[in-house]
This record gives sequence, structure tokens and C-alpha cells, in this order.
Amino acid sequence: MKISHSGIQLYSTCPKAYQYRYKDKIHSMYRGSALFYGSAIDNALNYMLENLDKGVEDIVGETIAVFNKHWEQQDDKTFGIIDLPKYPYVLYSKYDFDYELLEKEDWKELFSMNENPMDNKIRIDELIKADDFKNLSEDDKMFYNYASWLSLRRKTPHLIRGYYEQLVPQIKRVIEVQKAVEITDDCGNTLNGFIDFICELQDGSIVVADNKTSSVQYEEDSVSTSTQLAKYRFILNNVYGYNISKAAYFVLSKKLKKDKVCKKCGHQGSSSHKTCNAEVDGKRCHGEWDKKYVVDTQLVVQHIPEQFENMVMENTDEIIKCVTAEVFPRNLTNCLTRYNSKCEFFNKCHGGDTSSLVVVEKKETK
Repeated sequence: MKISHSGIQLYSTCPKAYQYRYKDKIHSMYRGSALFYGSAIDNALNYMLENLDKGVEDIVGETIAVFNKHWEQQDDKTFGIIDLPKYPYVLYSKYDFDYELLEKEDWKELFSMNENPMDNKIRIDELIKADDFKNLSEDDKMFYNYASWLSLRRKTPHLIRGYYEQLVPQIKRVIEVQKAVEITDDCGNTLNGFIDFICELQDGSIVVADNKTSSVQYEEDSVSTSTQLAKYRFILNNVYGYNISKAAYFVLSKKLKKDKVCKKCGHQGSSSHKTCNAEVDGKRCHGEWDKKYVVDTQLVVQHIPEQFENMVMENTDEIIKCVTAEVFPRNLTNCLTRYNSKCEFFNKCHGGDTSSLVVVEKKETK
């Protein structure tokens, strides 16, 4: 049997959910935006890291182009080729959309989907507040998803520049990018995964590193308590001959800080007014804003305690034994996530409703 960190993580959350997804091959028609967005930005940052020492003239511009390519279309292992811009089965977060990031041509595109442009902002507000996205009409799903998709497309170039300007200088050299790793136990079961990258930091530390985008600040102990990084460090040291003691998160905040300065009078704005709202000689200025976006980043570097690493690997062994023995009890305490959203299999477990689920045969067994 082959099992990945995500499989281990899902079993830890709910063994029954693991059974549905990996054994019964049942999948939700809906996917969180983080899955597709994470794949697109990972591909972009991989390109940047692989080319840092190759003298690429416009590495930021080329990295943005890589993101745009993967943000247009992705080959999903379950559902095949997906055109993302208006795909109605993506669940975007309300934080994915930002009015101020959209350009005039973006609003024209949205206008083509909604004949009354004055209703666009109101309509998006209503869709963001909708109780259940899945119950919306196909047109509403496509409209809201396209608006969110456009917003993330505008936001990401700022994040990529922030990564290059703030996080890349922390790296002395990149050793490997997207390294495939695996470890096999005495019964022939294999734990596998892909490591974002391994690098040497400016202080000489060799770290196993993971790129993250997040709307919240990472805790100081987030690395030392990461089961994923503990697994990867253990495999690198015990299978691939590394001697790594530290791990790192390279974090990009998805919440942009916005600075607006009036091109006409120099007023620094903090409101949502489309033009300068400062009074000059008793009249409103109405000057055009010069918008600048500031990206917050974090580099969290920590040792992973050996005791914690051993516990993680022991727990992984126990989970693999349970999977091979087909032990799949429900974990009813995790039917709702910390954000109060339902598990993708909630309706199946709590009433047998499978209307938003499909059975898909996958080539790779997990």
C-alpha cells in the first residue's frame, strides 16, 4: 500500500472519510479554492526557486506567467482537465475576493455576465453572504467564482514580488525543489510525498522548507509542531542521507496592505472612495489614487524535537496498520471544521444524501 501525508492527515481527522475517499473512491464535486490556488502558486514558486541561479533576466515576470498559466487550467487527478475561471464547483472563501484589486477590464468581463453593471457589487455581496453556495443557481456560481478568480489573479503578482523581495534574500542557495521522497516499512507499505524545497539559509542552516499562503499569522511553534515537516525531515535523514535539524515555513500573507496616495494633492487615503476625498480650497479633490500594495511575509525556522518526530512516525505506523486492517470508525467530533463548515461527506453520513458526491476510479491506489 502507498499512502501520502494527506492520506494520513485525513485518517487522523476521520477514518470514515478516509475510507470514502481512498478506498471507495468517493469524491465531492466541489473543491476548496485553496487546492487549485495552492497548486498554481506552488508551480510558480517552484519555477522561481529552480531558476534563481540561472541569471533569468525577468524572473518575477516569468514566475507570474507560470502562475497565470496554471491558474487558467489544471489537470485534476480526479476530474481531468478543468478550466478554472468560470468553473462552478470551486468553493472560494469570502476573503478571496477584493473589489479594489479588479481593473476596468475585469468589471467589463463581469458586466458581460450581468447586464446591469450597477448590480455587480450588490450581487457579489449577496453571494458572499449566501448560506449555502451549493444551492445557488449555476449562473450565480459561475458569476461569483469568476469574480473571485479574477481577484486572485490580480492579487498574486503582488505576492510573487513580495516573495522575491523579502523571502528569497533569506536563502543562500537552493539545494533541491519538489523532491519526491518515500520510506517503506517491513510489510512493504510506502509513505510518500513531495517536499517543496531544501535550501541553505544565510546563517548556514540547511532546512526542509514549505511554502505557505495564509490569511492569518503563523504561530511561533508552527514548524516545531508540524507533523508533515517532521515526517519529511525523518525520511530525508534516514533514507536520503541528509543531516537536517531544522525546518522552515516561507509564508505569504494573502491579506494585502493597501497604501493610497492622491496623484493630485498628495493626500494619503484610508477610505474606500474611488477618488481622493480630501478637501482642497473647500472642494473635494477627486484626484486619482496612486495605489501601492504591501505584502506581509514570515520566515519561521525551528528545530523539530526528536521526541516529537518519533511520535509522529509511530503514529503514522499505527494509522497504516489500521488502514490495512480496514478499521474505519467515524470521528463525530470532526463533522464540522473549526470554521463551522461541514465535512464533504457530512450529508452521506448523516442521512445518506450523495447528491454532491461522485464515484471516480483513480489509477493510483492510496
